[in-house]
Amino acid sequence: MKSIYNEMIKVNKGWSNDTKYKVILGQEPYLLRVSQIRLKDRITKLFDIMYQLDKYSVPICSPIKMSVVDGDIHALYSWIDGHDLNDMIDDFDENEQYQLGIVSGNHLRTIHRIEVPNHLEPWSNRFNKKIDSKIKKYRESNLKVDEIELFIHYVNQKRYLLNDRPQCFQHGDYHVGNFMINDSNELKIIDFDRYDFGDPWEEFNRIVWSAQKAPSFASGMIDGYFEKQVPDTFWELLLLYISSNTISSLVWGLEISEAEYQVMVDQMHEILQWYDYLKISIPKWYKTKKV
Repeated sequence: MKSIYNEMIKVNKGWSNDTKYKVILGQEPYLLRVSQIRLKDRITKLFDIMYQLDKYSVPICSPIKMSVVDGDIHALYSWIDGHDLNDMIDDFDENEQYQLGIVSGNHLRTIHRIEVPNHLEPWSNRFNKKIDSKIKKYRESNLKVDEIELFIHYVNQKRYLLNDRPQCFQHGDYHVGNFMINDSNELKIIDFDRYDFGDPWEEFNRIVWSAQKAPSFASGMIDGYFEKQVPDTFWELLLLYISSNTISSLVWGLEISEAEYQVMVDQMHEILQWYDYLKISIPKWYKTKKV
């Protein structure tokens, strides 16, 4: 592998299990992701989808080549020069943050044009199984958090909203931490490795992270996606998806570390404040703006 590239610099960012490198081939930089061979089918599907997104002019790391090297999957992508938006978002004022959110929402609408495989179960079947599993895991843990019962009650009351929902390709982790911004303030989308297929509106379940960091950006994302015509049902479904995540988040955090558990507890309390303890469906941070 070293003989192929003029230079290899390890990239130590993100939650992915892939090993990532900035590599120089000739005089050009590229992103190399090295994955286990057991993930070949999944990565091959993603590579094909990335080609489609590239044709749609979605600003991503363009797929270049995929191969098997020394028993691992090597996926080569174009390199994006820029900075993590999460680190830079505070350098923009609220109107600029909102406009960046609009752009991210527009791109997400394009991403959701990718169709799903034919064999998928109806969404209500798939997601109800997820809900049941999360509640079961929480019940079987040693945790007893009164506030979680509010989320469980809400989810159980709103399950009917899952009926007849469409499905599409999902980025899988679409929030302010998975964007880059270049020197021209152009947004770039990264880290598709958690991709999935499901309800397009479920994609907003990670908006919690964006709203905590920059409410104006999160508001813009929603307005951009819906072109400022946000359906009432969206808000109820969004809260269902956020509630479902919250039910499992404390158990997940505790499995990682005490510090991560506390992060999830703090986030739970912030969500409750946004939604007035789930008495309202539109979060208090949402503010549409004129641009």
